[in-house]
Formats: sequence, C-alpha cells, structure tokens
Amino acid sequence: MTPIFAPPNPLHNAGHLIGGTIVQATAGGLASVAGGGKFANGAVTAGFQYLAAVSAEAARQSWLDANAQTTGGAAPNDRHELARQIVMQDARDLGCTIISSQETRVFLPGFPSRIYDFVAYDPSTGSTIGAEVKTTIWDTIRLNSTQVTFDVAVANGQLGPAIGSGVAVDAVQYYTYCGGCWPMNGKMMSAALGLRLELAGIPVMPPRAVKF
Repeated sequence: MTPIFAPPNPLHNAGHLIGGTIVQATAGGLASVAGGGKFANGAVTAGFQYLAAVSAEAARQSWLDANAQTTGGAAPNDRHELARQIVMQDARDLGCTIISSQETRVFLPGFPSRIYDFVAYDPSTGSTIGAEVKTTIWDTIRLNSTQVTFDVAVANGQLGPAIGSGVAVDAVQYYTYCGGCWPMNGKMMSAALGLRLELAGIPVMPPRAVKF
C-alpha cells in the first residue's frame, strides 16, 4: 500500500511525473512572464528541463539496480561503493584520470590523517582532487567537522598539498547521494560546515536521488 503522505516519485509513478511536469512548466511560465517574456516559452523550457532531469535519474537508477543485484543489497557499505563507482565513471567521462581508485590516506602537517574515497587528476585545472563521496538512505547528508577542517586547509594551500600513497592532493570535491529525497533536493547537515566548504571554494555537488 502506498503511504498517504508518500513523497512524489516521478520515476515510478506516471501521475507524479505528469503532475511534476505541470508544476514545473507553470512555475517556468510565471517566471518568464515576470521577466518580461512569454508564458508559453518559459513553460515549455521548464517542462523539458524537468523531464530531462527525471530521464537522466531513471537511467542512473537502472544502473544501480543492476549492480545492486550483484553486490547483495543496499547495506551502508554497498550504497557507498555503488556511489563511489558512479562518481569515478563520471570523472572519467569528464576527462579526468583516476590516480587512485581505492580509498587513499593522505597527510597534512598539524592534522590527523584523512582518507579520500578516490583521487583524480583534472587536466583542465591541473589539480589533483581528493574526492569525498557522501551517501544516505534518507534525505540528509551529514558532514564531518574533522574532514571539513582538513579539506579547507588543503584548499587554502598554505601548508602545501596533502601527501600520501604516492599522491599529492591539492584540491577537494564532494559528491552526495540520497535514497529518500526528491531529485537534486536533499538536505545538508550542517549548514555551518557546508558554508565553510563554500567559502573555501570546495565544490559540493547537490544531493542526487538514487534508489539504493
């Protein structure tokens, strides 16, 4: 039985998909009118953007479902590993080179050691990136204050790169996934730690909804 207050699920419910498209199209049309444009133009654009986002998420969840069958379910470690593999493939697709595909421990003077989920080289920026992958079965991504403090120090660069396991990390990026949130609408805990990352120029990808 579907709960009365179940969240919208456009990936598996045609009614929710249609309703979501109408809502987004209406909002886009009103925004277009407010900006001096035509309602129809804004509505069509917003509607197509919404459908494109849902389609992309559906494709990603199909990939996860197939892999979950071979990893034995959606225990926390399984969820994290699935997300880690997706992020590494995304990085490759964007032209990055995976320097270390394993969890990688690095060191920075005056700080406890830090483990990144993988390390990638971005040729467009010349940066060696320590990737942090966060997952949750619900809708709230929880940040770790010790990790954030380390990451801000790496981003500031005053102590040099974080060294370890044959890598020198000089940049950080966060990737977040949630199992119980509306696509691209998960929550970050805490806001203060999120602000520290933002002020340090550390990219935090908005939580993406996936079916774990």
